[in-house]
Amino acid sequence: MLAIAGRGSDVSLGGTFTNVGGINVNNVARWDGANWSSLGSGSPNGLNGTVFTIAVNGNDVYVGGSFMNAGTTVVRGIAKWDGANWSGLGSGASFLDGEVSSWLVSA
Repeated sequence: MLAIAGRGSDVSLGGTFTNVGGINVNNVARWDGANWSSLGSGSPNGLNGTVFTIAVNGNDVYVGGSFMNAGTTVVRGIAKWDGANWSGLGSGASFLDGEVSSWLVSA
């Protein structure tokens, strides 16, 4: 695990891993206070590379790292999970060769 962020009893983890608590995940997972879950369903779920940073804003989970895809969506190193779907942020971090290692979140 390289990144952790939480809100209430929900905790989101990021890093380089494929399994947590017996659940198949790809580098990102969520703990809801009772159970682990992947972010996305089917294959591929999660992210196809390492997560270095993670932030939670409301129900949205933002991840940054060295990945190109979130599920089947091309995101180039930065993505948002809204509880049901992955989306990219603009054209992604293509100016950083697709890698985001940290960020600052202001509430």
